[in-house]
Order: sequence, then structure tokens, then C-alpha cells
Amino acid sequence: MDYTYCMSINANMLIDHLFDYTSLLSVFLAVSVFLLIKNISWDKLNEKSVAVLASCTMGVYLIHIQIKYTIFNTIFPFAQTNLIYRILGTFCLYILSIIIVLLIKKMPIINKVVP
Repeated sequence: MDYTYCMSINANMLIDHLFDYTSLLSVFLAVSVFLLIKNISWDKLNEKSVAVLASCTMGVYLIHIQIKYTIFNTIFPFAQTNLIYRILGTFCLYILSIIIVLLIKKMPIINKVVP
């Protein structure tokens, strides 16, 4: 059974301990992503593609929350506690952020803003 469901039924109110980004579930998801990245054989990857992704990290950090609020919360209003949102939404947000950062880097004047 689901922790939130069982605890909410027992308390007769919504228990949202696992809804926060600092909850135990979020920490385990983050640790699993870090372990996945640690165990990937990076020798087989193209160095140029890794360098391109690495050059976009600051830009992704700067714009991802704006993309999350404008696109994911208005156009696709999923509950942030939804498992599909937590897994697929994260990858979609990252890919969309990378695409936008790469497009911004190609614009003559705006590319000075995004490192």
C-alpha cells in the first residue's frame, strides 16, 4: 500500500510528508540518478556530446524552474506528486531546458546572458 494513502486514512486527513522535494522519496530518486550516472561507462560516449551537455548546465539551472512553472504547471497541469510526472516530467524538463539553452546560445545578443 501507498504510505500517503495509509497514513491519510488513519489520520482522517491528508498526510503530505512525501510531497516535498526534501522528502525521503525525492532523496532516494536523486541518489538513484547519481548512482546511475556514476555507473555509466563514459568511455563509450562521444566526448563532444558530453561537452555540449556540460556547457549547458548553468543555463539549465537558470531556466528550468521558469519552464517548470510556465509549461508544466499551466499547459500540462499534472499533480507534482504523480509518479509519471516525477519520472518522465524530469527528463522532459531537462531535455526542453537543454534545447532552449542551445537555441539561446545561437542568438547573437542574448547568448551573452546564458554562459
